[in-house]
This record gives sequence, structure tokens and C-alpha cells, in this order.
Amino acid sequence: MKVPTHEELAVPALRALREAGGEASIEEHADTVAAVMRLSEEVLAVPHGGQGARGAEGHVRDSKFNYHLTWVRTYLRKMGAIENKGRGVWSLTDYGWSVDDETALHKFREVFRGRKR
Repeated sequence: MKVPTHEELAVPALRALREAGGEASIEEHADTVAAVMRLSEEVLAVPHGGQGARGAEGHVRDSKFNYHLTWVRTYLRKMGAIENKGRGVWSLTDYGWSVDDETALHKFREVFRGRKR
């Protein structure tokens, strides 16, 4: 199984915050997204950036999943669905609570695809 793309993570990222009551730390959010998507430990352990992403003892510094999810939160913020309430804490906005999955994915794609412009 491959690591989900940014677009594949967008709606589950919103659902995870809803399941968490609207607010979660980065770690809590990542754990909930992984559970919502039923991702295997193997997928969650794929390192970002190949061997350069490993520390001296071979531990994964950051996974590709976490890297993608970090950017997903950035784009969800840009579309007005979530906000950063403090260091490492993300919460849903009113829009994030109310937007349906189809509309959220459409808006996410607009923001994500416009990132290089």
C-alpha cells in the first residue's frame, strides 16, 4: 500500500478533527487520520526523503505520511477550514465544521493546485 497523496488526505484530515471534537495536537491529529484511513504501520513508517531522512541510529525522523499531512493542514488553513490555535494545536473553523466532503475536496484541490502560482 502506498502513502496517501495530499488530496487523499484532505477529507480524512477534516473528519479526524471533527472526531476529536474540533481540536487536536499535531500528534493526535496524525494518529486519528491514520485510524480513520486504516493505514498500516508499514505505510506510516515510509520515510520522507529516503535515507537522508534517517538519523544516525537509523530512526525515521519524519515519515512521508506526516510530511504530507503537514502540508494538508497548511492548505486546509488557506481554504479557511482549520486554524492554528497555538503551537502544535489545530482546530476547525465554523466553515470546517459545516463544509461537506465534496465541497471540501473541491476547495482543497483549488488551493493545492494553485500553490505554485
